[in-house]
Amino acid sequence: MDYVICDKDALRFWLGPQGVTRTFTPNALCSRVDNMGASSKLPWERLQRLGFTEGPLHLLVPEQHAHRFSSSVITHLWRPPYPEETFVKLAPNIYILSPVASLVRVASSLSFAKTMQYAYQLVGTYRIDGSEIRNRPALTTPDDIRRYVDAASGVRGTKRMRLVKDYLVAGAASPEEANVVILLVAPCRMGGYGLPLPVLNKPIKLTVNGKSEERRPDALWEADRIILEYLGDRYHNRPDRYGPDAARKTHLQEAGYTVIDVTKHQTASKQELDSIVGVIRARMNLPPLKQSEEFARRNEQLRSELFERRSA
Repeated sequence: MDYVICDKDALRFWLGPQGVTRTFTPNALCSRVDNMGASSKLPWERLQRLGFTEGPLHLLVPEQHAHRFSSSVITHLWRPPYPEETFVKLAPNIYILSPVASLVRVASSLSFAKTMQYAYQLVGTYRIDGSEIRNRPALTTPDDIRRYVDAASGVRGTKRMRLVKDYLVAGAASPEEANVVILLVAPCRMGGYGLPLPVLNKPIKLTVNGKSEERRPDALWEADRIILEYLGDRYHNRPDRYGPDAARKTHLQEAGYTVIDVTKHQTASKQELDSIVGVIRARMNLPPLKQSEEFARRNEQLRSELFERRSA
């Protein structure tokens, strides 16, 4: 029997803090599992080595199976055929939904903001390990997410994923960076500011004191030469960073870039964020953003969810 880990357990595996490998080789991806099933006697010794320490474990079974709920197993039904590259083989007879398929399956129970956050984490270069942020290769790409969502028409969760798939940008290096970008690029109907998509952490070459140096701006609108940097407390709000951060900004400005800093204080204030967006839109020769009462309400809700607090 082949066990397919799905839903909350699958997403937790890809994004969670357990000390196991979450990258995978292309040949681990597959589009079918022939002997999919569930049993009350799971191979816990092998599962524990993969980071699954206790039940109940969420397992996928074909639709002709009956639902099972026990202390060890909760089954979920999904009628084949499955979109290509839905499964990843972790070990003999143990499979898991791919990162994209895992998010699609749970998206229907998530808010727009939370779905965006999970999607940005899948395409970003970080994972959250308790209170630490650790680097790791991206698990998928925005194009792969869009391709899978289009192929999974009718699958639970695709309706929510269609709302987010066109606003994903790869390369965020921290959840704070991701949250700011989500707020700026999400459509106005969802409470975002509807800005064009930037590129994140893309290297650019500068000449500093006659030497070639590389910078990786948090967010860059290349055509308009606009850079946005998130100055988070974790890395920037320290005396040893004030000088280097100021010099970095000066060098970028000397190279012809407009550099806009965003801080934790500004993310708490709609007025501050409105001002930042106004500067960006002006540099892009876009008209001022028209705001209605409905937009203000949705913007408040989106900011509150992204930054997990009430906003001013």
